[in-house]
Amino acid sequence: MQRIRARRVRDVHWRLQALKTRTALAVGEHVPLTRCSDQEGLLPKVVQKDGEANYSSPAVAPESRTKLTSVLVTSLFSDYYERIQGVYYANPTETGEYVEMHQPSHEREQRTEARGHNQRALAEIYLLSFCDRIVTSAVSTFGYIAHGLAGVRPWVLLRPSSPETHADPACVQSKTVEPCLQALPRQMCGAAEGTDIGALVPYARHCEDEHKGLKLFP
Repeated sequence: MQRIRARRVRDVHWRLQALKTRTALAVGEHVPLTRCSDQEGLLPKVVQKDGEANYSSPAVAPESRTKLTSVLVTSLFSDYYERIQGVYYANPTETGEYVEMHQPSHEREQRTEARGHNQRALAEIYLLSFCDRIVTSAVSTFGYIAHGLAGVRPWVLLRPSSPETHADPACVQSKTVEPCLQALPRQMCGAAEGTDIGALVPYARHCEDEHKGLKLFP
């Protein structure tokens, strides 16, 4: 559990529910999430006009106005929740559907020796595992467990090559539900040291979010 909680500082997990469809997003940074959402159509878009929010609602079908998207943020801090809530609080969505934000806890510090702290982390993992779609930040062990329990292929936010650049594309959908083994042993499968383990067999390849890692593929 200590290893899981170590990732939570920069992991944000979202749960979306539109009518009977539930969706989960686990994100590490707000900007990559926005770009990934625009790229994949994962979150409702807000109405913009001349670079600013357009507060007049667009013409939408009446049934769209009855849709509700509930967003659950899990993080040690409330910053992500407040920033994302501000976007949807101030701006209407293009479809006219409603978006509401929830965050069960923001304890501000990691307490791996506290049983209650770890129990809440486990509860949030199981909560995410009931969702239909998951987006996870890179190398997120918290996200690995959630989408593994859910049995769904996540969208993975890709890390840029440097802090001054952006990953393009912002995210990719994994071809498997398997987690990534981030730290490989020196030798595997009887191969000589220095061999590219990810190229030995078709069912074991490098991870989308960690090129040195290894995961199982169908």
